[in-house]
Amino acid sequence: MSSDIDFVITWVDGSDPKWLADRAKYAPKGEKIDESRYRDWGFLRYWFRAVEANAPWVRKIHFVTYGHIPEWLDTSNPKLHIVKHEDFIDKKYLPTFNSCAIEMNLHKIPGLSEKFVYFNDDMFLNKPVKQDFFFEGESPRDSYVITGQNKPMTQAQKINYNCNRSVDSFDSFSIKKISLRNGLLMSLRNIVSYASKHRYNSKHMPASFTKSTYADFCRLNPDVVQDTNESRFRKDNNISQWAIEFYQQAIGVTVPRNYRFAKYYQLYGNSEMISNDIKNGKHLIICINDSEAGTDSVDGIVKAFEGKYCKKSKFEREA
Repeated sequence: MSSDIDFVITWVDGSDPKWLADRAKYAPKGEKIDESRYRDWGFLRYWFRAVEANAPWVRKIHFVTYGHIPEWLDTSNPKLHIVKHEDFIDKKYLPTFNSCAIEMNLHKIPGLSEKFVYFNDDMFLNKPVKQDFFFEGESPRDSYVITGQNKPMTQAQKINYNCNRSVDSFDSFSIKKISLRNGLLMSLRNIVSYASKHRYNSKHMPASFTKSTYADFCRLNPDVVQDTNESRFRKDNNISQWAIEFYQQAIGVTVPRNYRFAKYYQLYGNSEMISNDIKNGKHLIICINDSEAGTDSVDGIVKAFEGKYCKKSKFEREA
């Protein structure tokens, strides 16, 4: 049994002139781009500092990028692996600006350990965490979150729906779905939702995976995986890494854990709450999600990060 666990993080520099030019070249006419998906608020260095402080046991960090690299990042760090899209995605699908397509190929990253945790760049470790929070033995840990099926309206809801459809044929009832290890309130909600037409949901937090299960899902669902890979930009018919997360739950390989460990924040309107959570370590993991609705000043958040992680990590250049 291996104790090696890797972290994978995807990042885009939305100000990179080459990336902007390539995106404009391939973008469908009239395509609406959500700029909030690519804004950089200067939080990334604190992601690395938080990992070094709170999860020093991580074997390697795979930093997935279009090709751009923050100028402050020390690429010589032996625990850091810079991964460009062409390193693990078939060249016939490149360039891609579709996060779903990138996610459907993560298990192909060269040198990736069997057990890995996938982070978006807005998900931060907020206090020390042990390996068994992400994996119990060889089994990934996750919160079973089940809700009644509603008609999907937004693109994210449609992708969620597609992810659920892709696991329907594998789904069966498991006591894990109503286990108290999910938390009492979530267990009760899962019971009510599972009695009717239901769907799995993700909490938009770091997700634990095994490479072999990831590969199995892609092998069993070649058509929808290919459709996603062929979409240079996100489309309503795509699936995302949620599908593998739901698949792990559907086939019963996931070990339940209480959902209250994490807190999802929209950046707009919540900067003070985010700052306080960082300072006080109220939640084990926080997500600071950007929003099209607008933005607050991030000065307080940066100050909170700097106060908690004032020392440069070994992932940062000296100069």
